[in-house]
Amino acid sequence: MKESWNDWEEVWNPENFRSNNLGRMFSSDRMLLQVWTKRFFYQTGIAVLLFFLLLAIFQWRGPAAMVVQETVRYVLCAEESDLTPVLEAMARQGLWLDSVDRQVFQKEGGRMPGDSPEPLAIPVSGKYVRGFGEIESPVDGRLVFHSGIDILTETGAPVRASLDGEVVNVYADPVLGRTVEIQHDYGLTTVYGNFGEILVEKGQWIRQGEIIGKAGEAGGSHGGNLHFEVRENGKPVDPLAKMATVRTSI
Repeated sequence: MKESWNDWEEVWNPENFRSNNLGRMFSSDRMLLQVWTKRFFYQTGIAVLLFFLLLAIFQWRGPAAMVVQETVRYVLCAEESDLTPVLEAMARQGLWLDSVDRQVFQKEGGRMPGDSPEPLAIPVSGKYVRGFGEIESPVDGRLVFHSGIDILTETGAPVRASLDGEVVNVYADPVLGRTVEIQHDYGLTTVYGNFGEILVEKGQWIRQGEIIGKAGEAGGSHGGNLHFEVRENGKPVDPLAKMATVRTSI
């Protein structure tokens, strides 16, 4: 045991480090070459796969494509969309291929402060008809800021809570009609507008997926049967960026 320790001490002695290079710790240079070759092809394969996936997404045509493309643009281009954690995870899990590094950089315990909540569930099944951000006003044609998304669905379709939370407001909005606001963790609030019927009341605790009302009739300035907003610390954000799935019929 003493001899084995002395051998390792000699290898990692800082004074002898230059002469005790990586080749000494491997049986041959061929092993090193195999490791780096494997990593190179793995990285190249991922890059090529991502390139063709993005190419296919932006060659796709139709209403569904518009929704997916808008989400991809947001993730890649928006200032508030920070890809650093994703890139770090890719580097640690997929590109470094080192189980030791993986354990060193792994978070200790469950959620950490600042983690995002689980993705929001889609509130109603229907067709995505109007997006978040600047749009042309249907009233006078001017550019206006649209603080949510509009979903066209059947009148009376069940509207469900996107996330667990407490109903903090139920009111009649002059533009959105009958409206419900639900407060969630992480500073998130969801707003649902244009109900035909509301089935919850202020102060009620709601679970994700629970029916909170029925969609009203289509038309008016909202352009669909349901207007849906997400606010983060009081500031409107794109709901599509917070949702688990994005399709034409959502």
